[in-house]
Amino acid sequence: MSISEVGIVAEKPLELGEQLINNHGLFYFGKGPKREDFVVLGDDNGLVVISGTDRNWYPTGQPAKQRSLKMKLQVNTTFPEIEVEG
Repeated sequence: MSISEVGIVAEKPLELGEQLINNHGLFYFGKGPKREDFVVLGDDNGLVVISGTDRNWYPTGQPAKQRSLKMKLQVNTTFPEIEVEG
């Protein structure tokens, strides 16, 4: 099964994005924003969307809430397991 997008809520999205890039080989999405409160990593085949805690999810408008998440991704030829504490 493939999942095209996963959302993560973090106090500091840009900082978490940098950690995922440096520790797991992810990369910024070339077509996506890179802001303090919202960052998108990945490519057209799969995205990691990182939102700040003070945002609403589009298109539902529901408030973003932090949750713990464990995922295994394929990044080129590696399969890093990533854990995010909520």
